[in-house]
Amino acid sequence: MQDNIILVGTGHILEKSVKEVDVVIDREEPDVVAVELCEGRYEALKGNVGDFSIKEVISGGSPFLILTHWLLAYVQRKMGAELGIEPGADMMAAIKKGEEVKLPQIIATAERAVERAKFSNPYAKAKAIAAYSMAEKVAELDVKGCFMMKNPEEYVPVVAAAHELLREAAKLAFEAREIEKQADSLVREPHSRTGEILKKKKLMEKPSA
Repeated sequence: MQDNIILVGTGHILEKSVKEVDVVIDREEPDVVAVELCEGRYEALKGNVGDFSIKEVISGGSPFLILTHWLLAYVQRKMGAELGIEPGADMMAAIKKGEEVKLPQIIATAERAVERAKFSNPYAKAKAIAAYSMAEKVAELDVKGCFMMKNPEEYVPVVAAAHELLREAAKLAFEAREIEKQADSLVREPHSRTGEILKKKKLMEKPSA
């Protein structure tokens, strides 16, 4: 049995991407179809969106992030209208295709992504979650600097700040692994010659299925 991960890069407003998703799933017949999508966006794509007011957005703690998503969604809708395709059609194609053949679906979140690292030390896990959260903030700063500012004197420091933040996030991710290594409990999952995924915790132990 071989375990492979096939990444399909898509454009949310490209007809070509929708077709490619269909072709790859039909050809590869995967065990799992994973779409890089938070739970809120997944529900929105499925049409399960409730009504909310501007007051709720502002009091929600992240109005800038929500407004940024609105702005990006507006731009994608405009481009999609010109190209004759609904934004997010590539992701919906993957979701529907997964439902078609009854495949398990995975919604990736920060907590689930960190959980996959199988940290045994809570401090290591905390550092990994912090690193992931900082990386999300990097994306927010990049959107602000690259798409919402026009004056170089304003956007250059913002984008540079994003790079500095990403460097610190990388440090935390490194420290998380080092904590596990110090206790000789870092989970490693190498492949065997047959492609089977093996597992080991201790550095000197032999990987096993």
